[in-house]
Amino acid sequence: MGVTGLIDWPAALLATHAAVARPADTREATERAVAAGPVFRNKDFPLSPVPVLLRADRAERLAPLLTRYVALLGKAVALYRARPDVRDFYRLGPAADRLIDADRALGDAPWVCRLDGYLEAGSERLRVLENNADSPAGTLFTARINDAVARIRSTSPAAMTYTGEHRFPDALRAAARAAA
Repeated sequence: MGVTGLIDWPAALLATHAAVARPADTREATERAVAAGPVFRNKDFPLSPVPVLLRADRAERLAPLLTRYVALLGKAVALYRARPDVRDFYRLGPAADRLIDADRALGDAPWVCRLDGYLEAGSERLRVLENNADSPAGTLFTARINDAVARIRSTSPAAMTYTGEHRFPDALRAAARAAA
């Protein structure tokens, strides 16, 4: 997405300071929140007790871009329903077709859609990795992506593979231990 400089660094640093200044309280509050909250992830990633705080003026500029992206998902569903060549491209079976056709009352566009991604280092530009849509779009893309991933022969890290997935939470824990 073309919007840069999304992080509100002064607010983020204040939140980080509050988290590392009282490590036991932070750990306890984080554990309570995780235990009480709904599970919405496939893999158990370490939870950062510090949220990514965004600048409202920059985040508001993302809304039209993300709205267009979600509308594009709806267009893909409409094309899937209308064109045999598009259905052939996805190679989904009858069970997926029934799921896609199960709820047409709200149209083709996703009515619940979580976009997973990250903020690019340096520019703080949003990079969308995938959509998790409770709509036909989720059904269309999940099977296609799973099929593509299954055909990958090597899963070993390459030059562009990010392997520091625990770096930020580890740094927070180290700072908390040092402050204790």
